[in-house]
Amino acid sequence: MKSSTVARPVLFTFEDGGNCSEIDAIFLIDSSLSVRELCPIDVHELQDNWSLILKFVSEVVGEMSKPLNSGAARVGIITYSTSVSVDDVVGLGQLTDASTLRRRISQLPFLGGNTNTTGALRLAHSQLRAARSTATDTKTSRKQYVILLTDGANNVDAPPVQIARLLKLDDVRLIIVGISEYVDEAQLKEMASAPADYSYIYASDFSHLNRLVGQLLDRLLCSNPPPAQRKTLCSLSFRRFIYELIADEAWSPNVTLEIMEIA
Repeated sequence: MKSSTVARPVLFTFEDGGNCSEIDAIFLIDSSLSVRELCPIDVHELQDNWSLILKFVSEVVGEMSKPLNSGAARVGIITYSTSVSVDDVVGLGQLTDASTLRRRISQLPFLGGNTNTTGALRLAHSQLRAARSTATDTKTSRKQYVILLTDGANNVDAPPVQIARLLKLDDVRLIIVGISEYVDEAQLKEMASAPADYSYIYASDFSHLNRLVGQLLDRLLCSNPPPAQRKTLCSLSFRRFIYELIADEAWSPNVTLEIMEIA
């Protein structure tokens, strides 16, 4: 009988002795027109909303410098507006030095346009599935995260709830930072990993982001989310079965939603 080896997450150690799983994290940054529409035209550059959101992501990456520089954490960056341009993407693990990655983040151009959250999630899903396939071949495993930062609602492509559901069925934790009162908070909480009160973070405006660096880091490094309100009934194999059903275009959205109600 052929034996199989189950991949287990590799651990890295902080200076205080705490062990944490290695991680892959992709940041999705909303670069739609509304990001800058909320700012006066004559505002100082340091107060520009696009600069503030990039500074927030850069500070988070800076705090992750030890696991990044050691290879224990890999980060990807995707900016999006009406479309998702591969020219403005930092591939997962493409830059392994925290200082270099932070410089690249500071240079990301503002795009303008509409809000294609679905397209950004789809690209992140593709990158993480490729990373998981490689990890399976090498018998290693990493916890996977998508961090979505948005100030509005998706208005391009299909609603993002279903692609968010597919990510979660692939054991990707989806952390969402909603910025401003204009976000569709109900939809973002539905997209976030359970429990939503832990995985959804609200910022009243862009200047509030700098106070949320610690909260986001707590959810990424050595993350220990509280138990969800509802107990999951799906085994891993059954969750993969449901994934295939959802991916099958022959299934209607109504059937998909009925199946998901048991999870």
